[in-house]
Amino acid sequence: MSRRSKLVSLSEAAGLVGDGDRLALGGFTIYNRPLAFARELVRQGRRGLTVVAMTAGPETELLAAGGCLSRLETSYVGLEKFGLAQRVRALSQSGELEIVDYSEVTSFDRFRADGDNQTFVPVDYLAGNSIVTPESGITPFTCPITGRPLFAVPAARPDVTVLHVPAADEFGNGLIPADRVMPQDLDIVMAQGSARLILTTERIVRTEDLADVAMTVQIPAFRTSAVVFAPWGAHPGPMSGNYETDEPAFAEFAEAGRDQATSAAHLERTVYGPRDHDDYLNEFGVTRLVGLLRRRL
Repeated sequence: MSRRSKLVSLSEAAGLVGDGDRLALGGFTIYNRPLAFARELVRQGRRGLTVVAMTAGPETELLAAGGCLSRLETSYVGLEKFGLAQRVRALSQSGELEIVDYSEVTSFDRFRADGDNQTFVPVDYLAGNSIVTPESGITPFTCPITGRPLFAVPAARPDVTVLHVPAADEFGNGLIPADRVMPQDLDIVMAQGSARLILTTERIVRTEDLADVAMTVQIPAFRTSAVVFAPWGAHPGPMSGNYETDEPAFAEFAEAGRDQATSAAHLERTVYGPRDHDDYLNEFGVTRLVGLLRRRL
């Protein structure tokens, strides 16, 4: 039986996310974020999304600026050295965006529960912690074996998970280097429990070449719903092992969040103005993008 190619356009993949969905976006802080996908969601006018994350960064700030978010469940949201996620903060202060706090460890455990096909993960380290609230869904209970007090941390339960990976084949096998750090490890855990998984990728590779790099095939095709060829898909953020942060563009993005008018003007120039991701990249030019490539000595 022949396999079906899962290669689709960015627009088609974004169409798999519906208004009101729970959305998990891969990466960690500002690294390896599926920003091309987030821009397409804004371009399509998605509304009422809940983002569930271990840490949230520019992808969430972008969705907030575009009016896509209603709820955020995470341990952190920010732009690292570029400062606060100012649109997220403003919408939270105005009551337009609900933020539910988790610790970094419990945020990771929520995705681990999804991968284990469990409704919650039991932990014993939250006594007296302010994140135990009705909004978080964290529920105290007594261990039936030992009688110890425990807490049930609910699974993340995203409707759609989107990861930006270095390479994938057309059938949805996702490649993540064996020499990896937190963003890639977290992405692997997220992929294991996703109801619907979309991969955006820097490169499309031939399936027949995967045997030579079998250890890097960390996301098997059967888990993947769609694959999108999106080179520079984490821009203006960095992609581990591939390219560095476009610092001027990222600083401009961070500064644009200071007020609604500036944010709207930035969206018009970087999201609504370009026809698609290719058009967005053309605004920066090949010379500038190539200059961001990570160089090894």
